[in-house]
Amino acid sequence: MMSRLIKRFLQTLVSLLLLVLFSFFLSRVLPGDPAKYILTFNNSQVVSSAEGRAKCYEQQYRQMGLHLPFFYFSLESILLPDSFIHLPDNDFKFLLCSLSYYSGSPRLSYSLAKKIVANKENEFLVASFQRVGVSRAVDDLLANRDVTEIDEKFLIDLSQLKSDHENQYWKRWIPSIRWNAENQFHLWCFGGRLDGSGFVSKGIVRGDFGKSWTRGGDVFEMVKFPFLLTLFLSVFVLLVTFPLALITGGWLVFYQRKWYAKIQKPLFIFTYSIPTFWMGTALLLFFANPRMLDWLPSASPVLETKNGFGSWFLSLVSQAEYLIIPLFTLGYSTLIYLSQMVFELLKDELQKPYVLTLRAVGSSERKIIFYYSMKNILVPVIVSGMSVFPLLLGGSVIIDFLFTMPGMGSSMLQACDQKDFPVISGILFVSGLVTMLSFALTDLFTSQVNPLIRQSNFKKNG
Repeated sequence: MMSRLIKRFLQTLVSLLLLVLFSFFLSRVLPGDPAKYILTFNNSQVVSSAEGRAKCYEQQYRQMGLHLPFFYFSLESILLPDSFIHLPDNDFKFLLCSLSYYSGSPRLSYSLAKKIVANKENEFLVASFQRVGVSRAVDDLLANRDVTEIDEKFLIDLSQLKSDHENQYWKRWIPSIRWNAENQFHLWCFGGRLDGSGFVSKGIVRGDFGKSWTRGGDVFEMVKFPFLLTLFLSVFVLLVTFPLALITGGWLVFYQRKWYAKIQKPLFIFTYSIPTFWMGTALLLFFANPRMLDWLPSASPVLETKNGFGSWFLSLVSQAEYLIIPLFTLGYSTLIYLSQMVFELLKDELQKPYVLTLRAVGSSERKIIFYYSMKNILVPVIVSGMSVFPLLLGGSVIIDFLFTMPGMGSSMLQACDQKDFPVISGILFVSGLVTMLSFALTDLFTSQVNPLIRQSNFKKNG
């Protein structure tokens, strides 16, 4: 028994570690510059001069910790120091990294790049390096040194740069593994201080997901109620569709010789093939359209979030009519999938020898299907139902968009659009954590439903 507990603990620990790494790095690979986004849409940071905007941008870039490496170690070329790669100015960073990678001389490259960027008359040089590449641009400048109006000292440094390239270009193939004591992952996971800007967060290990970069609020408080709404919808759909699928599948087997049971398969296939977006749109047009039936509201419920979970839940329950169409749109495919699975499993189960024995002793067909056979297929149905749960959480993106629901999907889309990394990583981590919990509950349910599984686990591990 103890070895089983240790094994489960180690498996959970590895899963949590992978979840943390996945949540962090997936949020960081999104394209775009969050610092530039914040300065663009924050009127308090508008500065008229280009120099002032660059200074504000660098300050914002460093306050967000984007100048730090991603992880504790990084694999790079020996010619590209880590300080070059995480510079806030993209144009200067591109020029500096290109010169250093070309020449193999980081210090000389930094000096030349500073001269090019500092002298506004040499702006055409930056464009030249970006347009034709470093090697060709250096050759063109040195070939036309007599006709170009460039400082002689600059040309001497440029000649030295080309000489270093001829002697040290082979260094670009030498990898360098660098240890980064300060990095973005450590700040997100364990918290800390950053550039004298004060306390950042306690880290997710202490339940603190940090502050939103765009809205400034606590990430946990921002995603708490949207995630609870998505979780409520997903769990409710699963709790309703599971018993309905058992009843529907058993009913189809019991009346499988009737005409209405024979048409169920093509009807299921047709309904299951309808995309979720189309199904939701059709339901809105028929049941929430003043020109049609107009039985249900088309808008999303207005939920109370200022007075805690109790008031939020009461406001959600009191507006249950707003959830009917979203719940059906989210759950119809799950119901069809599980019903068809129950139908096929029961058909196979009825071919087993014990069913013939039950029929021979006089057991009714209804009791055989809904009592004896149904118990034997519960384990695979439970496993399949719980495996659908992560898909229900992910399907909230379509539901939130279609019905303007204030759920996790809309929060995730907004955070991705605003490049709000703390919110993105927080949503990913919490979603993954709930999914891991659903798999643990699956093991618990299956062991309780089928005692043979519990006995086999006990004999194997204890």
